[in-house]
Amino acid sequence: MGKLSKKLIVYLDQNFISEMAKVESKKEASRQFKNIYELLHLGFIDEKIVVPASWFHKVETSLSPSLKEKIARCQGSLGQICMNFPEDIWRFQLGRAAKEFLGEERVESINHSVAFHENPDQRTRMLEVKIDSHLERFNYRDERILTAKKLDQLRKSIEENKIDYKEQLQKELKAQADFLKQQESYTFRYLFKNNPKKVDEFLESNYFKEMPAVSIYSQMWTKLLTHYKDRKIRSSDMTDVNIISTFFPYVDVLATDSFMANLAKESGLDKRYRTAIFSSKQKSLKSFEIYLRDYLANSKPVNIPKASIFVLSDNSIKNHSFELFYDLGVMSGDISYSEEWVDIYGFDDGNMPKYQLKKELKLSLPFYGLQSVHVIKIQPNTSCLEVLKICRERCRSEKFVLVDSYRKPPSNFVETLIRHCESGKNQILNYKIHSKRAQSKTQKNIPK
Repeated sequence: MGKLSKKLIVYLDQNFISEMAKVESKKEASRQFKNIYELLHLGFIDEKIVVPASWFHKVETSLSPSLKEKIARCQGSLGQICMNFPEDIWRFQLGRAAKEFLGEERVESINHSVAFHENPDQRTRMLEVKIDSHLERFNYRDERILTAKKLDQLRKSIEENKIDYKEQLQKELKAQADFLKQQESYTFRYLFKNNPKKVDEFLESNYFKEMPAVSIYSQMWTKLLTHYKDRKIRSSDMTDVNIISTFFPYVDVLATDSFMANLAKESGLDKRYRTAIFSSKQKSLKSFEIYLRDYLANSKPVNIPKASIFVLSDNSIKNHSFELFYDLGVMSGDISYSEEWVDIYGFDDGNMPKYQLKKELKLSLPFYGLQSVHVIKIQPNTSCLEVLKICRERCRSEKFVLVDSYRKPPSNFVETLIRHCESGKNQILNYKIHSKRAQSKTQKNIPK
Protein backbone atom coordinates (compact mmCIF):
# COMPACT_ATOMS: atom_id res chain seq x y z
CA MET A 1 0.00 0.00 0.00
CA GLY A 2 1.25 3.46 -0.87
CA LYS A 3 1.80 6.39 1.47
CA LEU A 4 -1.20 8.39 0.25
CA SER A 5 -3.02 5.64 -1.60
CA LYS A 6 -3.81 1.96 -1.68
CA LYS A 7 -2.10 1.64 -5.05
CA LEU A 8 1.68 1.86 -5.36
CA ILE A 9 2.70 5.22 -6.82
CA VAL A 10 5.70 4.93 -9.16
CA TYR A 11 7.20 8.13 -10.55
CA LEU A 12 9.33 7.67 -13.68
CA ASP A 13 11.61 10.43 -14.90
CA GLN A 14 11.66 11.28 -18.59
CA ASN A 15 14.57 8.96 -19.35
CA PHE A 16 12.56 5.94 -18.17
CA ILE A 17 9.43 7.12 -20.00
CA SER A 18 11.36 7.63 -23.25
CA GLU A 19 12.98 4.19 -23.06
CA MET A 20 9.65 2.53 -22.36
CA ALA A 21 8.01 4.46 -25.19
CA LYS A 22 10.39 2.64 -27.51
CA VAL A 23 9.12 -0.76 -26.35
CA GLU A 24 6.61 -0.90 -29.20
CA SER A 25 9.48 -0.73 -31.72
CA LYS A 26 11.13 -3.62 -29.82
CA LYS A 27 14.57 -3.31 -31.37
CA GLU A 28 15.27 0.03 -29.69
CA ALA A 29 14.33 -0.82 -26.10
CA SER A 30 16.52 -2.90 -23.83
CA ARG A 31 15.11 -6.14 -22.43
CA GLN A 32 15.09 -4.82 -18.86
CA PHE A 33 13.18 -1.65 -19.75
CA LYS A 34 10.73 -3.84 -21.65
CA ASN A 35 10.28 -6.13 -18.64
CA ILE A 36 9.74 -3.19 -16.29
CA TYR A 37 7.25 -1.62 -18.69
CA GLU A 38 5.27 -4.87 -18.89
CA LEU A 39 5.23 -5.24 -15.10
CA LEU A 40 4.08 -1.65 -14.59
CA HIS A 41 1.41 -2.07 -17.27
CA LEU A 42 0.21 -5.29 -15.64
CA GLY A 43 0.09 -3.58 -12.25
CA PHE A 44 -1.85 -0.68 -13.75
CA ILE A 45 -4.40 -2.91 -15.48
CA ASP A 46 -4.67 -5.09 -12.38
CA GLU A 47 -5.47 -2.06 -10.17
CA LYS A 48 -2.27 -2.31 -8.10
CA ILE A 49 0.12 0.32 -9.50
CA VAL A 50 -0.24 3.76 -11.03
CA VAL A 51 2.42 5.82 -12.81
CA PRO A 52 1.44 9.52 -12.70
CA ALA A 53 2.27 12.12 -15.32
CA SER A 54 3.43 15.62 -14.40
CA TRP A 55 4.09 19.09 -15.76
CA PHE A 56 7.77 18.20 -15.95
CA HIS A 57 6.98 15.30 -18.29
CA LYS A 58 5.15 17.67 -20.61
CA VAL A 59 8.10 20.06 -20.72
CA GLU A 60 10.59 17.23 -21.26
CA THR A 61 8.45 15.71 -24.01
CA SER A 62 8.33 19.07 -25.78
CA LEU A 63 12.12 18.77 -26.19
CA SER A 64 11.73 15.47 -28.08
CA PRO A 65 8.67 16.00 -30.31
CA SER A 66 9.49 12.95 -32.46
CA LEU A 67 8.68 10.70 -29.50
CA LYS A 68 5.61 12.61 -28.34
CA GLU A 69 2.96 10.20 -29.64
CA LYS A 70 4.82 7.14 -28.36
CA ILE A 71 5.31 8.76 -24.96
CA ALA A 72 1.61 9.65 -24.74
CA ARG A 73 0.62 6.06 -25.53
CA CYS A 74 3.14 4.75 -23.00
CA GLN A 75 1.90 7.03 -20.22
CA GLY A 76 -1.71 6.17 -21.01
CA SER A 77 -0.94 2.48 -20.56
CA LEU A 78 0.71 3.02 -17.17
CA GLY A 79 -1.45 5.62 -15.44
CA GLN A 80 -4.40 7.96 -15.80
CA ILE A 81 -3.62 10.56 -13.14
CA CYS A 82 -1.48 13.69 -13.00
CA MET A 83 0.62 15.22 -10.23
CA ASN A 84 -0.49 18.68 -9.17
CA PHE A 85 1.46 21.67 -10.42
CA PRO A 86 4.65 22.19 -8.37
CA GLU A 87 3.49 25.64 -7.24
CA ASP A 88 0.31 24.15 -5.75
CA ILE A 89 2.29 21.59 -3.74
CA TRP A 90 4.74 24.25 -2.51
CA ARG A 91 1.86 26.50 -1.43
CA PHE A 92 0.24 23.70 0.54
CA GLN A 93 3.51 22.99 2.34
CA LEU A 94 4.05 26.70 2.95
CA GLY A 95 0.57 27.18 4.38
CA ARG A 96 0.81 24.10 6.57
CA ALA A 97 4.25 25.08 7.95
CA ALA A 98 3.11 28.65 8.62
CA LYS A 99 0.00 27.49 10.50
CA GLU A 100 2.08 25.12 12.61
CA PHE A 101 4.48 27.99 13.35
CA LEU A 102 1.55 30.18 14.39
CA GLY A 103 0.23 27.42 16.64
CA GLU A 104 -3.10 26.98 14.93
CA GLU A 105 -4.91 23.97 16.33
CA ARG A 106 -6.37 22.59 13.13
CA VAL A 107 -3.83 21.99 10.39
CA GLU A 108 -4.85 20.41 7.09
CA SER A 109 -4.15 16.70 6.95
CA ILE A 110 -1.95 15.39 4.17
CA ASN A 111 -3.92 13.29 1.70
CA HIS A 112 -3.74 12.43 -1.98
CA SER A 113 -5.24 15.77 -3.05
CA VAL A 114 -2.05 17.55 -1.93
CA ALA A 115 0.01 15.95 -4.67
CA PHE A 116 -2.41 14.46 -7.18
CA HIS A 117 -4.97 16.05 -9.44
CA GLU A 118 -7.06 12.86 -9.37
CA ASN A 119 -7.50 10.11 -6.79
CA PRO A 120 -4.70 7.55 -7.41
CA ASP A 121 -7.04 4.79 -6.28
CA GLN A 122 -9.67 5.55 -8.90
CA ARG A 123 -10.63 2.69 -11.17
CA THR A 124 -8.61 2.17 -14.33
CA ARG A 125 -10.53 3.16 -17.45
CA MET A 126 -10.22 1.54 -20.84
CA LEU A 127 -10.10 4.94 -22.54
CA GLU A 128 -8.48 8.22 -21.55
CA VAL A 129 -8.83 11.61 -23.20
CA LYS A 130 -5.69 13.78 -23.23
CA ILE A 131 -5.20 17.35 -24.40
CA ASP A 132 -1.92 18.21 -26.11
CA SER A 133 -0.47 21.43 -24.65
CA HIS A 134 1.94 21.82 -27.62
CA LEU A 135 4.73 23.06 -25.35
CA GLU A 136 7.21 22.59 -28.17
CA ARG A 137 6.20 26.12 -29.20
CA PHE A 138 8.10 27.45 -26.19
CA ASN A 139 11.87 27.66 -26.03
CA TYR A 140 12.51 25.52 -22.94
CA ARG A 141 15.79 24.16 -24.29
CA ASP A 142 17.61 27.52 -24.41
CA GLU A 143 16.20 28.45 -21.01
CA ARG A 144 17.58 25.23 -19.48
CA ILE A 145 20.98 25.74 -21.08
CA LEU A 146 21.18 29.32 -19.77
CA THR A 147 20.21 28.20 -16.25
CA ALA A 148 22.85 25.45 -16.33
CA LYS A 149 25.54 27.96 -17.34
CA LYS A 150 24.65 30.25 -14.43
CA LEU A 151 24.71 27.35 -11.98
CA ASP A 152 28.02 26.15 -13.33
CA GLN A 153 29.49 29.59 -12.71
CA LEU A 154 28.21 29.31 -9.14
CA ARG A 155 29.86 25.89 -8.81
CA LYS A 156 33.21 27.35 -9.88
CA SER A 157 32.80 30.29 -7.49
CA ILE A 158 32.10 27.93 -4.59
CA GLU A 159 35.23 25.95 -5.41
CA GLU A 160 37.40 29.07 -5.73
CA ASN A 161 36.15 30.48 -2.43
CA LYS A 162 36.41 27.10 -0.67
CA ILE A 163 32.83 27.26 0.62
CA ASP A 164 31.95 24.08 2.52
CA TYR A 165 28.64 22.19 2.74
CA LYS A 166 27.45 23.84 5.96
CA GLU A 167 28.01 27.39 4.72
CA GLN A 168 26.48 26.72 1.30
CA LEU A 169 23.41 25.08 2.87
CA GLN A 170 22.72 28.29 4.80
CA LYS A 171 23.05 30.27 1.57
CA GLU A 172 20.61 27.94 -0.19
CA LEU A 173 18.06 28.21 2.63
CA LYS A 174 18.39 32.01 2.61
CA ALA A 175 17.89 32.06 -1.15
CA GLN A 176 14.76 29.91 -0.76
CA ALA A 177 13.41 32.25 1.90
CA ASP A 178 14.04 35.34 -0.23
CA PHE A 179 12.45 33.72 -3.27
CA LEU A 180 9.31 32.62 -1.47
CA LYS A 181 8.98 35.93 0.34
CA GLN A 182 9.05 37.70 -3.03
CA GLN A 183 6.89 35.26 -4.98
CA GLU A 184 4.34 34.50 -2.26
CA SER A 185 3.87 37.97 -0.80
CA TYR A 186 0.07 37.66 -0.87
CA THR A 187 0.21 34.28 0.93
CA PHE A 188 2.43 35.70 3.65
CA ARG A 189 0.28 38.80 4.09
CA TYR A 190 -2.81 36.64 4.43
CA LEU A 191 -1.30 34.09 6.83
CA PHE A 192 0.62 36.57 8.98
CA LYS A 193 -1.92 39.41 8.83
CA ASN A 194 0.56 41.95 7.44
CA ASN A 195 3.06 41.33 10.23
CA PRO A 196 6.50 41.39 8.49
CA LYS A 197 8.31 40.60 11.75
CA LYS A 198 6.41 37.33 12.09
CA VAL A 199 7.20 36.49 8.46
CA ASP A 200 10.91 36.94 9.08
CA GLU A 201 10.72 34.84 12.27
CA PHE A 202 8.95 32.09 10.34
CA LEU A 203 11.55 32.11 7.55
CA GLU A 204 14.30 31.73 10.15
CA SER A 205 12.54 28.88 11.90
CA ASN A 206 12.79 25.13 11.41
CA TYR A 207 9.12 25.11 10.42
CA PHE A 208 10.19 26.73 7.16
CA LYS A 209 13.58 25.05 6.77
CA GLU A 210 12.07 21.58 7.23
CA MET A 211 9.38 22.04 4.61
CA PRO A 212 10.06 19.11 2.22
CA ALA A 213 10.29 21.30 -0.89
CA VAL A 214 12.72 23.70 0.81
CA SER A 215 14.73 21.07 2.67
CA ILE A 216 15.19 18.64 -0.24
CA TYR A 217 15.93 21.36 -2.79
CA SER A 218 18.51 23.06 -0.55
CA GLN A 219 20.24 19.85 0.51
CA MET A 220 20.49 18.40 -3.00
CA TRP A 221 21.87 21.58 -4.56
CA THR A 222 24.29 22.08 -1.70
CA LYS A 223 25.61 18.54 -2.00
CA LEU A 224 25.80 18.80 -5.80
CA LEU A 225 27.70 22.10 -5.70
CA THR A 226 30.10 21.27 -2.86
CA HIS A 227 30.67 17.50 -3.17
CA TYR A 228 30.88 17.29 -6.96
CA LYS A 229 33.14 20.23 -7.73
CA ASP A 230 34.55 18.67 -10.90
CA ARG A 231 31.16 17.81 -12.41
CA LYS A 232 29.83 20.37 -14.85
CA ILE A 233 26.20 21.34 -14.24
CA ARG A 234 23.94 19.80 -16.87
CA SER A 235 20.89 21.35 -18.49
CA SER A 236 18.70 18.62 -16.96
CA ASP A 237 19.92 19.07 -13.37
CA MET A 238 17.51 21.84 -12.41
CA THR A 239 14.50 19.85 -13.63
CA ASP A 240 15.67 16.68 -11.89
CA VAL A 241 16.17 18.47 -8.56
CA ASN A 242 12.80 20.23 -8.90
CA ILE A 243 11.07 16.89 -9.54
CA ILE A 244 12.64 15.23 -6.52
CA SER A 245 12.13 18.17 -4.15
CA THR A 246 8.48 18.52 -5.23
CA PHE A 247 7.18 14.96 -5.61
CA PHE A 248 9.52 12.72 -3.62
CA PRO A 249 7.60 12.77 -0.29
CA TYR A 250 4.35 11.74 -2.03
CA VAL A 251 5.44 8.80 -4.19
CA ASP A 252 6.43 5.27 -3.21
CA VAL A 253 9.01 4.65 -5.93
CA LEU A 254 11.23 7.04 -7.89
CA ALA A 255 13.09 5.89 -11.00
CA THR A 256 15.62 8.42 -12.24
CA ASP A 257 19.10 8.67 -13.76
CA SER A 258 21.99 7.16 -11.84
CA PHE A 259 23.57 10.43 -10.70
CA MET A 260 20.36 11.86 -9.24
CA ALA A 261 19.48 8.50 -7.68
CA ASN A 262 22.84 8.45 -5.90
CA LEU A 263 22.50 12.10 -4.88
CA ALA A 264 19.07 11.45 -3.36
CA LYS A 265 20.35 8.41 -1.47
CA GLU A 266 23.42 10.29 -0.23
CA SER A 267 21.03 12.94 1.11
CA GLY A 268 19.15 10.20 2.99
CA LEU A 269 15.86 10.96 1.24
CA ASP A 270 14.93 7.32 0.67
CA LYS A 271 15.01 6.55 4.40
CA ARG A 272 13.49 9.87 5.50
CA TYR A 273 10.45 9.57 3.23
CA ARG A 274 10.28 5.76 2.81
CA THR A 275 10.59 6.02 -0.96
CA ALA A 276 12.40 3.36 -2.97
CA ILE A 277 14.90 4.73 -5.50
CA PHE A 278 16.00 2.99 -8.69
CA SER A 279 18.27 4.16 -11.48
CA SER A 280 18.91 3.30 -15.12
CA LYS A 281 22.05 1.32 -14.28
CA GLN A 282 21.73 -2.35 -15.24
CA LYS A 283 22.06 -3.60 -11.66
CA SER A 284 19.43 -1.16 -10.41
CA LEU A 285 17.08 -1.99 -13.29
CA LYS A 286 17.26 -5.64 -12.29
CA SER A 287 16.52 -4.71 -8.67
CA PHE A 288 13.57 -2.61 -9.87
CA GLU A 289 12.24 -5.56 -11.85
CA ILE A 290 12.52 -7.88 -8.82
CA TYR A 291 10.85 -5.24 -6.62
CA LEU A 292 7.86 -4.99 -9.00
CA ARG A 293 7.50 -8.76 -9.38
CA ASP A 294 7.47 -9.17 -5.63
CA TYR A 295 4.94 -6.37 -5.18
CA LEU A 296 2.58 -7.75 -7.82
CA ALA A 297 2.79 -11.26 -6.40
CA ASN A 298 2.00 -10.13 -2.86
CA SER A 299 -0.58 -7.36 -3.30
CA LYS A 300 -4.28 -7.36 -4.05
CA PRO A 301 -6.15 -5.27 -6.63
CA VAL A 302 -7.57 -2.07 -5.15
CA ASN A 303 -10.69 -2.18 -7.33
CA ILE A 304 -12.34 -5.31 -8.69
CA PRO A 305 -15.38 -5.69 -10.97
CA LYS A 306 -18.53 -7.32 -9.69
CA ALA A 307 -18.38 -9.84 -12.52
CA SER A 308 -16.62 -10.62 -15.78
CA ILE A 309 -17.95 -11.69 -19.16
CA PHE A 310 -15.76 -13.79 -21.45
CA VAL A 311 -16.94 -14.23 -25.03
CA LEU A 312 -15.67 -17.34 -26.82
CA SER A 313 -16.91 -17.03 -30.38
CA ASP A 314 -18.41 -20.00 -32.14
CA ASN A 315 -19.89 -19.53 -35.62
CA SER A 316 -23.17 -18.21 -34.22
CA ILE A 317 -21.35 -15.49 -32.28
CA LYS A 318 -19.07 -14.65 -35.20
CA ASN A 319 -22.17 -14.04 -37.30
CA HIS A 320 -23.47 -11.58 -34.67
CA SER A 321 -20.19 -10.38 -33.13
CA PHE A 322 -20.68 -6.65 -33.63
CA GLU A 323 -24.24 -6.82 -32.34
CA LEU A 324 -23.36 -8.90 -29.27
CA PHE A 325 -20.45 -6.74 -28.15
CA TYR A 326 -22.49 -3.63 -28.82
CA ASP A 327 -25.27 -4.87 -26.53
CA LEU A 328 -22.85 -5.89 -23.79
CA GLY A 329 -20.92 -2.65 -24.13
CA VAL A 330 -24.01 -0.46 -23.86
CA MET A 331 -25.27 -2.36 -20.82
CA SER A 332 -21.92 -2.26 -19.05
CA GLY A 333 -21.56 1.42 -19.96
CA ASP A 334 -24.74 2.19 -18.05
CA ILE A 335 -23.04 1.19 -14.79
CA SER A 336 -19.37 1.71 -15.68
CA TYR A 337 -18.94 4.90 -13.64
CA SER A 338 -20.46 3.46 -10.48
CA GLU A 339 -18.76 1.20 -7.98
CA GLU A 340 -20.37 -1.73 -9.74
CA TRP A 341 -19.08 -2.70 -13.15
CA VAL A 342 -18.19 -5.71 -15.27
CA ASP A 343 -15.11 -6.46 -17.33
CA ILE A 344 -15.69 -7.74 -20.86
CA TYR A 345 -13.16 -10.03 -22.54
CA GLY A 346 -13.16 -11.33 -26.09
CA PHE A 347 -11.20 -14.37 -27.26
CA ASP A 348 -9.52 -13.93 -30.66
CA ASP A 349 -8.69 -17.17 -32.47
CA GLY A 350 -7.21 -15.34 -35.45
CA ASN A 351 -10.32 -15.84 -37.55
CA MET A 352 -12.59 -13.13 -36.21
CA PRO A 353 -14.83 -10.91 -38.32
CA LYS A 354 -14.02 -7.30 -39.15
CA TYR A 355 -16.43 -4.49 -39.82
CA GLN A 356 -16.54 -1.23 -41.68
CA LEU A 357 -18.20 1.65 -39.87
CA LYS A 358 -19.08 3.50 -43.07
CA LYS A 359 -18.04 2.59 -46.56
CA GLU A 360 -17.18 6.15 -47.47
CA LEU A 361 -14.91 6.45 -44.42
CA LYS A 362 -13.21 3.12 -45.08
CA LEU A 363 -12.81 2.70 -41.31
CA SER A 364 -12.15 -0.92 -40.40
CA LEU A 365 -13.26 -2.08 -36.95
CA PRO A 366 -12.30 -5.24 -35.04
CA PHE A 367 -14.76 -7.99 -34.06
CA TYR A 368 -15.85 -6.09 -30.92
CA GLY A 369 -16.62 -2.87 -32.80
CA LEU A 370 -16.25 0.29 -30.73
CA GLN A 371 -16.70 -1.28 -27.31
CA SER A 372 -14.22 -1.47 -24.40
CA VAL A 373 -13.05 -5.07 -24.55
CA HIS A 374 -9.96 -6.88 -23.26
CA VAL A 375 -8.76 -9.06 -26.14
CA ILE A 376 -7.22 -12.47 -25.41
CA LYS A 377 -5.50 -14.19 -28.31
CA ILE A 378 -5.80 -17.98 -28.40
CA GLN A 379 -5.07 -20.75 -30.85
CA PRO A 380 -7.96 -22.25 -32.87
CA ASN A 381 -9.49 -25.36 -31.26
CA THR A 382 -8.27 -24.44 -27.78
CA SER A 383 -9.92 -26.89 -25.38
CA CYS A 384 -12.71 -25.83 -23.04
CA LEU A 385 -10.57 -26.66 -19.99
CA GLU A 386 -7.75 -24.47 -21.31
CA VAL A 387 -10.20 -21.64 -22.01
CA LEU A 388 -11.57 -21.82 -18.45
CA LYS A 389 -8.02 -21.81 -17.10
CA ILE A 390 -7.28 -18.64 -19.08
CA CYS A 391 -10.50 -17.07 -17.81
CA ARG A 392 -9.50 -17.74 -14.21
CA GLU A 393 -6.00 -16.39 -14.78
CA ARG A 394 -7.23 -13.17 -16.39
CA CYS A 395 -10.37 -12.64 -14.34
CA ARG A 396 -10.24 -9.96 -11.61
CA SER A 397 -13.73 -10.63 -10.27
CA GLU A 398 -14.73 -13.55 -8.08
CA LYS A 399 -17.34 -14.72 -10.60
CA PHE A 400 -17.44 -14.85 -14.38
CA VAL A 401 -19.62 -16.15 -17.18
CA LEU A 402 -18.38 -17.72 -20.42
CA VAL A 403 -20.59 -16.78 -23.36
CA ASP A 404 -19.85 -19.45 -25.97
CA SER A 405 -22.94 -19.38 -28.21
CA TYR A 406 -25.12 -16.55 -29.44
CA ARG A 407 -28.32 -15.47 -27.78
CA LYS A 408 -29.39 -11.85 -27.94
CA PRO A 409 -28.98 -10.74 -24.31
CA PRO A 410 -31.92 -8.99 -22.65
CA SER A 411 -31.42 -5.33 -21.76
CA ASN A 412 -30.90 -6.20 -18.07
CA PHE A 413 -28.37 -8.99 -18.70
CA VAL A 414 -25.38 -7.26 -17.09
CA GLU A 415 -27.37 -5.99 -14.09
CA THR A 416 -28.90 -9.44 -13.60
CA LEU A 417 -25.48 -11.08 -13.82
CA ILE A 418 -24.19 -8.84 -11.01
CA ARG A 419 -27.18 -9.70 -8.80
CA HIS A 420 -26.83 -13.43 -9.57
CA CYS A 421 -23.16 -13.31 -8.60
CA GLU A 422 -24.03 -11.59 -5.33
CA SER A 423 -26.80 -14.04 -4.46
CA GLY A 424 -24.76 -17.12 -5.33
CA LYS A 425 -26.77 -18.26 -8.34
CA ASN A 426 -24.76 -20.34 -10.78
CA GLN A 427 -26.54 -19.73 -14.08
CA ILE A 428 -27.83 -16.89 -16.24
CA LEU A 429 -29.84 -17.71 -19.34
CA ASN A 430 -28.15 -20.98 -20.38
CA TYR A 431 -24.64 -19.83 -19.40
CA LYS A 432 -22.92 -21.19 -16.31
CA ILE A 433 -21.55 -18.70 -13.79
CA HIS A 434 -18.06 -19.88 -12.85
CA SER A 435 -15.97 -19.13 -9.78
CA LYS A 436 -12.40 -17.90 -9.99
CA ARG A 437 -11.49 -19.85 -6.87
CA ALA A 438 -10.67 -22.97 -8.84
CA GLN A 439 -7.34 -21.23 -9.59
CA SER A 440 -4.47 -22.09 -7.26
CA LYS A 441 -3.71 -19.26 -4.86
CA THR A 442 -0.06 -19.48 -5.84
CA GLN A 443 -0.74 -18.85 -9.52
CA LYS A 444 0.22 -15.36 -10.67
CA ASN A 445 -0.13 -13.93 -14.13
CA ILE A 446 3.17 -12.04 -14.05
CA PRO A 447 5.33 -11.96 -17.22
CA LYS A 448 8.68 -13.66 -16.95
